[in-house]
This record gives sequence, structure tokens and C-alpha cells, in this order.
Amino acid sequence: MFYVSVIKSKTDKEFYIGSTNDLKRRMKEPNSGLVFSTKFRRPFALVYYEASKENMMPDTERKT
Repeated sequence: MFYVSVIKSKTDKEFYIGSTNDLKRRMKEPNSGLVFSTKFRRPFALVYYEASKENMMPDTERKT
């Protein structure tokens, strides 16, 4: 299963869109501080996700 998700920083109120095959990991990584680009914007909340059997994001927009 693939997921497109929107997470929101509770610090700076910015939204981040990404795709993953593991939604729990998608929330765990930015909230743990392991991702440099989001490290100082923690905590994050999941505001939307959509599930599909196929990856829905084009290659140029795909993030892990």
C-alpha cells in the first residue's frame, strides 16, 4: 500500500507533502529529529493521508 500524506509543523505551521509505503515511519522520522530539513520544525501532526495500491506522486515530486 502507498500513501500520500500531508504533515504540518506545530512550530512554524508549514505543510509538508510526501509519499511513503509506511505511514507510521513517515510520522516517526521527522518527529524524532533524524531528518535534518525538519529537525528544528518539530513536532509534526498528520493532517491528511490517502491510500492507494499504486504510488500516486510523479517521480519528480516523490519524497521518502
